Amino acid sequence: MRLRHYHSRRTRASFLAALFLFAGMCGCALMPQGGDPGSPSGDNVLQPAAQILFCDKPGTSCSPATSFSVSKLRDLNIVVNWSNLPPGNHAQLLSVLHTANGLYQSFHNAFLVSPEAGGSFSTSDALPVAGTWIVQRSLTGTWTVQASLDGQIVATQTVTLTP
Repeated sequence: MRLRHYHSRRTRASFLAALFLFAGMCGCALMPQGGDPGSPSGDNVLQPAAQILFCDKPGTSCSPATSFSVSKLRDLNIVVNWSNLPPGNHAQLLSVLHTANGLYQSFHNAFLVSPEAGGSFSTSDALPVAGTWIVQRSLTGTWTVQASLDGQIVATQTVTLTP
């Protein structure tokens, strides 16, 4: 009885192996060149993009400008409008750089893009100005903000702070 059971297991295993081999060959014959049929080819994949805006009011819907007076500005609001994002979790890093002094401040944001979002997401961060070193040390001039997504710099934008 044991010998027969062993042969039936071996026969069953051989049959399953042949079935998987046949299915694999059929699958390869049906798969188009270039990889997974459900994913777009490398040429058609859109890269994430970011638009950086500067505002004197909080929120993601503001009237952007490129120059601000530090004597009239409480906070410089930095809005990043992302597009072409794949669904999933993402990490944004905003680096605020002063031309003469290097990195002044950074902001870290984690967010989730749902498939229903269409690859778009907006963030807003407030850089305090009133009562800070910016005013006390007259750190005016050109400032640069870099927006990175998942460790890669995607966009850079400058803003001018005047006395």
